[in-house]
Amino acid sequence: MFKFNLSKSKIILILGILLIFLIGISAIFNLRQKPQFQPLLETTNSPKIKKELKINLVGTYPLVTHPALVKKIVIQDNKYLYIGGGHDLEIIDVNNPTQPITLRFPEQNTGVIIEEIDIRGNYLYVIERDISDTVYFKVWDVSNPLKFKNLGFYDSGSKFYPNSITGIDNYVFFGTANGLLIFDISNPENTVQVGSHETGIYNNEAYELGSIEKMVISGNYLYAIGGYGKIKKEKNKIGDSNFVTSFLIFDISNRTTPVLVGKNDTVTLPESIFLSDKIVYILTRATPKAGLYIFDASNPNNIVLLGAYQKEGLRDLYLSNYYAYITSRDSLLILDISNPAKPTLIEEVPGDFRAIAGSGNFIYTITPKPDEPGVSLLKIFEIK
Repeated sequence: MFKFNLSKSKIILILGILLIFLIGISAIFNLRQKPQFQPLLETTNSPKIKKELKINLVGTYPLVTHPALVKKIVIQDNKYLYIGGGHDLEIIDVNNPTQPITLRFPEQNTGVIIEEIDIRGNYLYVIERDISDTVYFKVWDVSNPLKFKNLGFYDSGSKFYPNSITGIDNYVFFGTANGLLIFDISNPENTVQVGSHETGIYNNEAYELGSIEKMVISGNYLYAIGGYGKIKKEKNKIGDSNFVTSFLIFDISNRTTPVLVGKNDTVTLPESIFLSDKIVYILTRATPKAGLYIFDASNPNNIVLLGAYQKEGLRDLYLSNYYAYITSRDSLLILDISNPAKPTLIEEVPGDFRAIAGSGNFIYTITPKPDEPGVSLLKIFEIK
């Protein structure tokens, strides 16, 4: 018989080599049983994943309202489009987006022009102006669009000039030529003005507001583009203000008493404003700064410009997921905005596009008929 005189250290070394050999065999076996490359677990720093975008024209529908008069498109319950402009409203049933149905044509009331519209639940808010320049604020019950009911109106009794409208809870905010007006609409049949904001103090300086062009509300903040002017003081006299167009943020925790808490002077001559997760997207037509500007407004006291896409002729804006759909005088642009610091054009649909809105996988926009520029077409795109 053979005898092995191995030291204890040598035995341990042999056992270690044998263990490494067995582990290697096991690893090779597992590689043959599983795919060679396994996906990494997503971390908080991983880039967001976007689906590949495909846009298809699925419908073209004639409208009555002149394309140059269309002010805005608003959508109710993903089912009905309200197209405001000209002398009245056009209501389109889009329960089946590829087969729209007109529910109501404009009445062609030549004595009234629609300035702005907005919708909150079952109430449609309309700002109208008559031939004497008197402004009316009307509230319509549209719980049944087939039975469009006027609940009441507010006669301004004066000639103020409204540019925009938005609302929250039981309050509606008007952007006018001289600041903000606030209305209580808890009783739509008895709308009451409950506040205004024309002057104030910001950073220890007196200011007054000029024309408030565009607005959007989220939570307790109102985001607006409008005129801002420092009030000059000369020998105890109040002088004229030098207005600049600014991006303004108001705290509206007290709905009737807005407080200016943030300002940025990057943009001028706005066309549209859109808000998503404290990121504000603003279209401006001012040359040479015309384009889309993207701001981080998470801290109203420190508004940060994240990025921009410069192009002239932009008109209206709609956002969905990681994409911005922008109408212009020569195309419908689709931008990838997953990186706000670098918005990137990924597709461009030729045409003269005006107002735009969207719901679900569908985009609705207005364009003139090619051979009849005075006739509007509603173009419907499906996003896949």
